[in-house]
Amino acid sequence: IKDRLARLGPEGWARKTVHNGTGLVGLTLGSIGIGNIGAEMFRLARPLDMRFIAHDPYADPALAAELGVALSDLDTVFREADFVCVNCPLTTETHHLVNADRLASMKPSAFLVNTARGPIVDQAALTDALRERRIAGAGIDVFEQEPPDADDPLLALDNVIVTPHVGSASYEGKRRILTHAIENLRLVLSLERPEHLLNPDAWERARARIAGRS
Repeated sequence: IKDRLARLGPEGWARKTVHNGTGLVGLTLGSIGIGNIGAEMFRLARPLDMRFIAHDPYADPALAAELGVALSDLDTVFREADFVCVNCPLTTETHHLVNADRLASMKPSAFLVNTARGPIVDQAALTDALRERRIAGAGIDVFEQEPPDADDPLLALDNVIVTPHVGSASYEGKRRILTHAIENLRLVLSLERPEHLLNPDAWERARARIAGRS
């Protein structure tokens, strides 16, 4: 909003104090998930003097304690957080985890941020909550349908910021992704264990097949 006002010249500048931002000091940052991404979010937010809470049934309590994060139930995160950030994978458990009931439990002044996967959030329910100003706003990098239709009602709202599933995009980030991919490929072809494995059992089976062809 401030960017648009600044571009309007004197007319916009005259309205510059009408739309005020939200301070962060003393507010509660909540995360659904405290894996690698959720943990890094809290590390980045540490200087902001916020209260940290998170829900993750698979959380490492020692990591949470190190980060100063209070682990709590899901309903508490939605009810108490000023910023609810979705940092969990999409699974059968998490599909539409953020639904109409949970959105209704959020503070009217709270914001939802989803940079994980679109279907974790019931997008129709989110659109309704934003349209009716039941929550203050949202930041969305991912959608249930990608790309969304140009006439998707979510895109017409002025209390949501959207990006086209590129929240992590940077020249440096892409370079790291390619470097890791090439290095993992080199390790696999050398029958060495890759550094980052999601499924160790699959690696052992693949290694046996590759070795059998040698």
